[in-house]
Amino acid sequence: LADALAHTITTAPLAPMTPEIIVVPATGLARWLTTALTERIGIVANTRFVLPASYSWTLIRSVLADVPERSPLAPEVLQWRIARLLGQLPSTPAYAPVRRYLGEGGAARRLDLARELAALIDRYAIERPGWIEAWIDGKRVAELEPFAAYQAWQAGLLRSIARESPNLPHVHPRERFFRALDGDIVAQSCLPGRVSVFGVGALPQLYLDFFAQLGRHVEVTVYVPNPCREYWGQIDRHRRVERAALAGERLAVYLESGNRLFASLAQQGRAYFDELVKLDAPGEQLFVEPTRPSLLAAIQRDILDLVEPTEKRALSVDDASIRIANCHSAVREAEVLHDYLLSRFEADPTLRCEDILILTPDIDHYGGAIDAVFGAVTGPTRIPVAIRDRAPLASVPIVQSFNALLDVAKGRLEASPVLDLLEIDAIARRFRIEPSGLRQLRDWVDKLGIRWARDEAHRSQLELPPERAATWEAGLDRLLLGSALGADEMFGGVVPLAEVEGADA
Repeated sequence: LADALAHTITTAPLAPMTPEIIVVPATGLARWLTTALTERIGIVANTRFVLPASYSWTLIRSVLADVPERSPLAPEVLQWRIARLLGQLPSTPAYAPVRRYLGEGGAARRLDLARELAALIDRYAIERPGWIEAWIDGKRVAELEPFAAYQAWQAGLLRSIARESPNLPHVHPRERFFRALDGDIVAQSCLPGRVSVFGVGALPQLYLDFFAQLGRHVEVTVYVPNPCREYWGQIDRHRRVERAALAGERLAVYLESGNRLFASLAQQGRAYFDELVKLDAPGEQLFVEPTRPSLLAAIQRDILDLVEPTEKRALSVDDASIRIANCHSAVREAEVLHDYLLSRFEADPTLRCEDILILTPDIDHYGGAIDAVFGAVTGPTRIPVAIRDRAPLASVPIVQSFNALLDVAKGRLEASPVLDLLEIDAIARRFRIEPSGLRQLRDWVDKLGIRWARDEAHRSQLELPPERAATWEAGLDRLLLGSALGADEMFGGVVPLAEVEGADA
């Protein structure tokens, strides 16, 4: 796949200064692909590696000016709002399961649950947007009726969030985005020259639809890692196939395992590949035949051809393509791994550190052991290792709050992100802002017409016309005058906000 992408970049270069957009599933793959392209092309420049969710939202914002910088359902913002709502749950029977779970756990348990629910709602918005729309409209989702008790309180919670969030999108803005592109040359000028979706093994339907529709306007190529050249849309776990046959299910005749190992691992990607097939887009197959006489190559060939091995294979004495080590601790596992890698380097002088990927079920558990073993070695036998995806300090709530504050301070001071900061308990307590007060602040900001920028000087710093309208300074002047003067009085050409007259502002 990297060869194919490099060939496209070199034989069909984009216009000068046009960035190459490459959508990847994780930053780790972006780093690997940068190295791979550099080896094939010689230099990689003006290339943007982006994630599906963030890039689609950024592209939509480039065309639709009213779309906020971040989705109102972004977990890092939503978790604070949910935490506050969990602290004031209605005493209705629908919320009884939540109240039982929270019990006497206090703020810590409430915040943990809020974080989980924010992540869950974010997944709903991506994979089940129809549920979100139905709940906001006060409707029930028929397929969730077997879980009516859970649906009741989740739907109620989402409606509470919607009441406090006027910018909560009822429908994902992608539909408005594509309507805006139709026949609008100015909107179309915001589109990239080309988009390459690389190495994504499974993509939520929302983003698959987005890139499929985007392909009507610009060139979109999907580079899909596929271990099997046969159609595997109907394969299922062996036990599931047998149970369906025994139960006499109507669709049982269409189910098969093909290769039992592959069928047990292919559940997540199967739906994605099925949807790709339905797009009926032109494609090219780039399968590579496993040629080495090893057990691993044999397993790869079986999966490639979707066949189940019918006989046992003899394992040669020097075949180390698959090894299983039984160790008593994570540190011992790391030691065995380190010794094994040293033996591989000695046996294969062409092997490089960047050719090796170490996968673990829990990097937070194994990270310390890998650091201790690999980091303690010095001299020529030292193997450099970089640990990715370990939970950083930024996952600590107070650090998240501080980082959010820094992001807002160095940005355009848009109204929505600034008000989102006040959802954070620590900040709200510091300025003694109650939930009712926050709702009042949001209402005032909306009526004052505050949109972004501190003042006209701030706009000049951003290389934009130094206009005062819609800035925080202009809005605060109106707010203060509304508190000090009567509603019908004007001072220095500024109209006071009438409803704060006499209020303790």
